[in-house]
Amino acid sequence: MLNRPIVAALAALSLAAPAAASARPADFPEDRSFLVNAARSNLAEIATARLALRESDDAGVRAYARRMVADHTAAQTELKGIARAWSTSVPTAPSSKQKRDAARLGALDGSAFDRTYLRRQIVAHRQTLGVCLLEIDGGKVASLRAYASKTAPVVRGHLALAKQTRAAL
Repeated sequence: MLNRPIVAALAALSLAAPAAASARPADFPEDRSFLVNAARSNLAEIATARLALRESDDAGVRAYARRMVADHTAAQTELKGIARAWSTSVPTAPSSKQKRDAARLGALDGSAFDRTYLRRQIVAHRQTLGVCLLEIDGGKVASLRAYASKTAPVVRGHLALAKQTRAAL
């Protein structure tokens, strides 16, 4: 026979589990921050990749940039769907800092552009991977944890490809 404290604890857990599973990004500041930062990261990646497609003459850099546009556009579409399901929104532009960084990158030419673009890609993808892993481990919103779980291997692939592309310059 179960005693009252155990029954009470089990009842409390069973009530808490559905609440966490149906949590909205706005209910948890860390998850909202992940949503916003992931969206801005996607937008910055798309913008700088398009810049690379205009500025770079290197076939490897251009192939990498095409992949970034495709993958980050798909990721952004998925984030918009998550946000829409919770009646919230995602940013529609990179952050001010990301815009400034893109402008500085756009001022470079030739191999200086290529090296700087790929160096920044490596840094950005390391940071993004870390943020995804934090969301996987500690996120409260199931749809964002799922997004992070799906995105982390893609980010690892982008990081490896950026390193490989840089090594080929």
